[in-house]
Amino acid sequence: MEIISLPPALQSGWFVPHVVTYFVAYAGLFASFALAGVNHKTAPVWLREKVVLPPGGEAMLEAIKTRLGLTELIVLSTCNRTEFYWTSTSPVAPIALFTELCPLGPENLLQLGAGLYTLKGLEAARHLFDVVCGLDSLVTGETQILNQVKRAYERSRHHRRHPYP
Repeated sequence: MEIISLPPALQSGWFVPHVVTYFVAYAGLFASFALAGVNHKTAPVWLREKVVLPPGGEAMLEAIKTRLGLTELIVLSTCNRTEFYWTSTSPVAPIALFTELCPLGPENLLQLGAGLYTLKGLEAARHLFDVVCGLDSLVTGETQILNQVKRAYERSRHHRRHPYP
């Protein structure tokens, strides 16, 4: 098993310890863990505004999870990013997550495809840690993202889009 080197902010102890424990304990699950997203570095504001999770969009996420055969689904949707984190036993076309969320015309799909990033396994987990620490933020080190990630997790848990407590 690969040892994950944590960013200095995580090593200082302020990060929620059970999340780190979760990733270490379930490292075998990383094979099916993936993310797809757009953020302030990869897509212009007008495109990010088109792929934001609308208020009350939780039922839409359950439908996406079912249609695409996902085991788990968490969506982080902020003013600077929309990221889907999921596990699945079968391959998933990342752009399908976005096209299920909002209808996009051909030109917008090309723009989205150019700005879309995907990561799998440990790379996806490392990216999530960078996001939580504010290392992948418009303002490096900002702390608001930690609460946004917590709320995304809680919403997913509340709507039972993943099996963990």
